[in-house]
Amino acid sequence: TKTISTTNLIHIKQNRSLRLTGAPLATNLNLEVNGILYGDVETKTTGGNGTIVGSVIEKAEPKEMPDPAVFDSYVAKATTIPCPPSNDALEGVVLSPQSNPWGTPNPDGVYYIYAAKNLTIRGVRIHGTLVIRCAEGKKVIFEDAVFLHNYRSDHPALLGTHGIRMGYELQSVGLRIRGSSRRGQG
Repeated sequence: TKTISTTNLIHIKQNRSLRLTGAPLATNLNLEVNGILYGDVETKTTGGNGTIVGSVIEKAEPKEMPDPAVFDSYVAKATTIPCPPSNDALEGVVLSPQSNPWGTPNPDGVYYIYAAKNLTIRGVRIHGTLVIRCAEGKKVIFEDAVFLHNYRSDHPALLGTHGIRMGYELQSVGLRIRGSSRRGQG
């Protein structure tokens, strides 16, 4: 089954919301919701004073994360996007099998970013797979309106290593990884 998974804490801050469709949100640690979460959840525990609109399974079985070689296999088939493209932000663009503002589109819609410094992604539509590797101590923050949808049903929409935070302030302790339409790498 498809899931958006992490091995870390997920925190949705006050005045922020996250809407999930087609996959539950799963964390092997804790979920703290101080904003609004629309969707189903599988977690060890829940906390916060926010609202979850969907089913909640507490004390859920931990999700197994893929082998690190899976990440490298996606990097190998991806088209590299320069990072940061401009002003430490990736914004207002579409990445898909038909669109790559920096060069030839990848026929499977698989794009790779190496975040050597902090990067913000906002106002972006990705119809494919975005693969992100963060340099140690760096972060990628998704904020505002970002649309992620996998192009191929056998590929995730997002796959990343430590340092990734969704702008709804889904943040984790230790490794920072946000989900994909399948499973994140912890």
